[in-house]
Amino acid sequence: MSSNVTIEVTSHKEKVSVVRQREREKKSRLDRYMLLVYICDMLLDSVIAVMRYGFFYLKRHCYETPEVKQPV
Repeated sequence: MSSNVTIEVTSHKEKVSVVRQREREKKSRLDRYMLLVYICDMLLDSVIAVMRYGFFYLKRHCYETPEVKQPV
């Protein structure tokens, strides 16, 4: 009767390198998400600025009546 048992032996250095690799992957993923959030924030700020400018432009040129000078 022989049993096939495989024992995986990993050294402490290998375990540490695997843990560090996972930490680097998490940090890289977090950096990408932060960059994406930053870009979306900048785009949203740009859209809000354009809408605000458009609103004031329309308000000034379409809804306000120009001042008419009265003859003296």
